[in-house]
Amino acid sequence: LGFRAPNFSITDEAIAAILAAGYLYDSSVYDVPWHPGYGTLTKEKMGNKPYRLSNGLLELPLSIWQKSGMSIPMAGGAYLRHFPFGLFKRAACQLGQSGYFHFYMHPWEFDQHHPIPPRLGWVDRVRHFRNLSSMPSRITSLSAKMQFTSIAHFIDEHPTT
Repeated sequence: LGFRAPNFSITDEAIAAILAAGYLYDSSVYDVPWHPGYGTLTKEKMGNKPYRLSNGLLELPLSIWQKSGMSIPMAGGAYLRHFPFGLFKRAACQLGQSGYFHFYMHPWEFDQHHPIPPRLGWVDRVRHFRNLSSMPSRITSLSAKMQFTSIAHFIDEHPTT
């Protein structure tokens, strides 16, 4: 149904190709200007909630928390693992109450015993494995405070978004 550019490396040129490939939505916009690896769309008005791009493709941007004038990324399992859980939970609940909290996790983040690739550098080791064992309790705690759904279900419920 949808596409997400690796490391959110979306470009204006990619948007036309995503639609031409038959995808219903893109979920690559992560409006975190201070992050050098995240792409942006320069020919589109970006938003923090679902919107239609000029070519009709549905964009489901990743959630950011606006705090003290900063854009703080809150959408992925890495942020759930690395940020203090109380902070993440407060931000997630505030975003959810505002009507849109887009959160994703990689399948390996559910696997407490997946292998460590050989020759993995220390930065990647920390980024990939730090607080991995806390994921089950953090997901359980978040699930007690908010209701989650799939993107397919969201699109079915909001067809004109």
